[in-house]
Amino acid sequence: MAARGTTSQESHKMKNVGDDVPILKRQCSRFAANKGELTCKCGYEWLHHTETALNNPEKVPDNWAIDTHTECIPADGEKEFARKASASRLSWNPVLFEDQFIRCDVNTNTDSLKKILFERWKLEKPKILISVTGGAENFEMSPRLKDAFRHSLMDIASIKGAWIITGGTNTGVMKYVGEAIHEHQTSQDRQESIVLLGVATWGIIANRDPPTQSGPAHKKKGIAEDAKHAFLDPNHTHFILVDDGTHGQYGKEIALRANLEKMLSDDSSVPVACVAVQGGPGTLETIFKAVNKGTPVVVVKGSGGAADFIAKFRNCVQDGNVEAIRGKITEAGRKEFGDKFLDKWVTWTIDILSKSDYVTVFDSSGTTDMDHAILQAILKLNHSDNEKQINLALKWNRADIAKTEIFERRKLEKADLDDAMFQALVDNKLDFVKLFLEHGCDLNMFLTETRLIELYNKTHNGCLLKTILKHQRQSNDRTRPCMYQLVDVGNVIKMLMGGKYSTDIEPRRSTDRTFEDPARELFIYSLLLMRYDMASFFWIVGPCSIAAALTATNLLKAMALSNLAEDLDEKESLQKHANDFEQKAIGVAVDCYNENDLNAQKLLVRAVPQFGNMTCLDLAVSAGDKDFVGQKFCQTLLTRIWMGKMLTDTCLYQILLCMIFPPAALKLISYREEGDNNSVCEQQYTRSSSVASQEGQVNKDREIKPKGHMKLLYFFNAPITIFIYNFVSAIAYLLIYSYIMLMNFSVTTVPGIPETILIFWTATLVLEEMRQIAIQKNHFSMKIQWWFKDVWNKIDLVMLLLFFTGVGLRLVTGTMAWGRRFYIMSLVICYLRMLHMFGASRQLGPKLLMIGKMTKDLMFFMAILIVFLLSYGVALQALMHPNETNLVAVIVRIMYKPYFQMYGEFFFDDEIDTDADEEMTASSVPTILLVFYVLFVQVLLLNILIAMFSYTFARIQENTDKYWKMQRYSLIKEYLDRPPIPPPFIIISHLYLLFNSLRRCICIYPDQPTTAFTISLTRDQVKQLKVWEKLKAENYEQKTKKSIENQLDNTISEVKEKVRNISNCQEVSKEDIGQLHNKVKYLEQHIERMSTSVDWIVKVLSEGPVGGPITPPKLQEIKTEKDLAIQDMPYTPCSAPNVWDTTDQPQSASTHG
Repeated sequence: MAARGTTSQESHKMKNVGDDVPILKRQCSRFAANKGELTCKCGYEWLHHTETALNNPEKVPDNWAIDTHTECIPADGEKEFARKASASRLSWNPVLFEDQFIRCDVNTNTDSLKKILFERWKLEKPKILISVTGGAENFEMSPRLKDAFRHSLMDIASIKGAWIITGGTNTGVMKYVGEAIHEHQTSQDRQESIVLLGVATWGIIANRDPPTQSGPAHKKKGIAEDAKHAFLDPNHTHFILVDDGTHGQYGKEIALRANLEKMLSDDSSVPVACVAVQGGPGTLETIFKAVNKGTPVVVVKGSGGAADFIAKFRNCVQDGNVEAIRGKITEAGRKEFGDKFLDKWVTWTIDILSKSDYVTVFDSSGTTDMDHAILQAILKLNHSDNEKQINLALKWNRADIAKTEIFERRKLEKADLDDAMFQALVDNKLDFVKLFLEHGCDLNMFLTETRLIELYNKTHNGCLLKTILKHQRQSNDRTRPCMYQLVDVGNVIKMLMGGKYSTDIEPRRSTDRTFEDPARELFIYSLLLMRYDMASFFWIVGPCSIAAALTATNLLKAMALSNLAEDLDEKESLQKHANDFEQKAIGVAVDCYNENDLNAQKLLVRAVPQFGNMTCLDLAVSAGDKDFVGQKFCQTLLTRIWMGKMLTDTCLYQILLCMIFPPAALKLISYREEGDNNSVCEQQYTRSSSVASQEGQVNKDREIKPKGHMKLLYFFNAPITIFIYNFVSAIAYLLIYSYIMLMNFSVTTVPGIPETILIFWTATLVLEEMRQIAIQKNHFSMKIQWWFKDVWNKIDLVMLLLFFTGVGLRLVTGTMAWGRRFYIMSLVICYLRMLHMFGASRQLGPKLLMIGKMTKDLMFFMAILIVFLLSYGVALQALMHPNETNLVAVIVRIMYKPYFQMYGEFFFDDEIDTDADEEMTASSVPTILLVFYVLFVQVLLLNILIAMFSYTFARIQENTDKYWKMQRYSLIKEYLDRPPIPPPFIIISHLYLLFNSLRRCICIYPDQPTTAFTISLTRDQVKQLKVWEKLKAENYEQKTKKSIENQLDNTISEVKEKVRNISNCQEVSKEDIGQLHNKVKYLEQHIERMSTSVDWIVKVLSEGPVGGPITPPKLQEIKTEKDLAIQDMPYTPCSAPNVWDTTDQPQSASTHG
């Protein structure tokens, strides 16, 4: 290393911070040699001193001090470290600046640092400041504590504008902090504005001089070059390196760091907290200075060191009397830190404990999270206004702490909650939204048009709604202002919901207006932003629960089907939550129907102004909610509408007889009158208890006897009667049409009487289609779009175009034959059009849907088939008929033979053309091509087509009832709107309707919008139905929650039972093992006795008789299994009676032998 001086500065090529920022650094000015060493008291060797310092040495080394033996010189500014950070850092912070480091004097003014932070580095002012201090040496945390610490820091990092200050090195607690922040940043889709500031002592930074390309100060993940040095952590964003002129001495930055934190806190009223993890005397000093500056400190119990030392005595202080435990503190301090500077450390500890309100102990073994403890510590001492307190809890996303520490301890004004409520909605923090509403936030006053516009414009760019808005603006109007307006959102809603949905959003000069139903606006807002929990909450708070849930299914399904939604997971989520809202609508409607079926049906057919002025039934059909439409309450309503005023149990033969002989309707048909529903509504509106008592009650139709002419009117206006008459009319039309084509087609240009009748009849069909378009309440283009959505209308259009084209051609002599051909094609479509009538049949209706679905399958299959057909046809044509010049013949031959060969007609008897290539004809190439063509087309492709049809059939067959009930709605609605007179006499109804329309226009009569599918109610009736529906929605939500809780309880009970069974099995296993153990002991004793006996016998036999009796060995007593079970202890040899004792025997063992 070069000597520190001018030469060194030039070689390092440092940048200047600027004359306006007086930043200084320190260097030793007088060399004070350690005894017997060439190092100075400052820690540097003599080579690192200037000539001035060496020429003026300190004669008494112990007198060396920073204030008297160091000098300040202009700082190096931002040190030009080689910015080769680790790849892990580059992954989340790709823009690295060379001016993220500053070396400064230990006594640098905080105003100078402030200019560096906010003017030079252009950092935003912190919203919250967390100072983490602790052990600088590497230490091991327990897995539980490490996990709690990591999650806490990740939660802090998720707060926008959060600053975290540490010691900056890649060791100890600083390393844990850096790893946690790095993990958080790499897991986020968007970069957060987190500032991780390292404040370290310059003298302990490893590999800092000179800067090299191969060895930066924060290189790799290496450790320090020795115990006195450490590398900088690569995950920190900025560094302040504090220089006091020393080398290899830790803790010199503590005072400046404390002043910096105080400046940041006071300057911006930023909440600040200090977190102490492990550590030694330096950490104790940091805690001491933080407490004296009014900074709350959270010590992490269980991390060891100074943190455990403070935590231990924090709970021992009683009534603030710290002196009573001074002795214990001294003794523990001696064991923890040693005797050196013990008095100072004890004094610091006592001072810290005397201000115990500033110290919070976090125990990882408890249930409280660390971020909970930090926020509680800040709120406990932060005496700022209510708004800042709430914003702090909001940033931390801890509604539970806000409830206990803020709302339950002070009284808040409603105005204090508005900005916080807005931020909670923007950040999708449902718990805070609920909390604010519980404590007085009024949605009617809070939600203005301006705020709602800001909410929509605060959405992030990756949101699907933002993508749709941008696409719509680019396609419609590029001159609109950059800020999206409610009109833009309304257009998106209308596009997703379809043409029938009407929005009441119009541009207004005043944007401070409030909304009649703010909960409805926030419900739609939450849906469009795919915030499902928030939407579910406002679904309960808002009005018209059934219509709201069905609107949600419409929006979510439309968004899932949008071409702009590219994420498959996002589409699945949209579809899933659409189904969830459909189930909510079904649940509420079922509860309403079980209580009062007639009022429930009113809810289905009441136009809801809050949701596009559509009825619930229209919303369900628009969304394709088969489960909803297939429910009993919908089908009962459809049956009543289908039968008109007739009783629903009227037999079909009665209707047919009355249609043949109309006067019979006066006697054979009974008519109904709906019950008095208003009284029921009033009971439900005034007394909720009566609602429960009426559970399960269903109103039955009451028979009435209207006057004679009214009976006929009711009968002929019933949709079932209109349908049967139209069915008979369609059959008559086909019979006349077929008769003309088969037997009575005039060969002259003048049509005959039957053909004239046919033309007139067809013209009335055209008028009926025009009437269907005209009665739709929308502008003309939307009417046409609605009409074309029905596939049967498209078939009608083709049929009518072919028919009237044929009429035009048959009136001209030269094209009469073509006119007849067009007639015939139109007739074919007329026969196919009759399939529409089969939709009324429960058995045949689903088959029509199968035909439609299979037709789509066939279209996709044809794309594959044509490839095989053309490839074979072209090859066959080239082989069999080369050099053909007739283009039409070529095209016909390419398509004709391959198509029919697909069905087994191989044309083997056809003669080969004379111009065919004899060599190619004689060859086997065409035969080989035919073999492969038949193999792939007949065997493979046709079986694939059959499999596709089978799958479609099985899929629809499983839900036959749902599909038919959905079709039934469309059929009933069509014939409800049709005039009662069938074609061709329908012209009378058309003239009558035209007359009525003119009369209303001239006399200004109001329209009569009420039909069986859309009813009008009085304001009181609507109000009563709303209250009743809302009550049912709340009951349904409570039942759902209880059901979930019961499921959880049942699951827990099942788990407990299984655990209990496992425990019992273990106990049984232990008993079995014990019995087996005793048996083994028993066998061991037997084997030992036998072994001893055999050894003795062998010995006796080998030695032979030597005279005198031979004493047998002493054998162990054998204990029974029962005795072993009682003892239940390992086997130990014991004395036993000698079973070989021969005292009672006349001879010795040898004699016996």
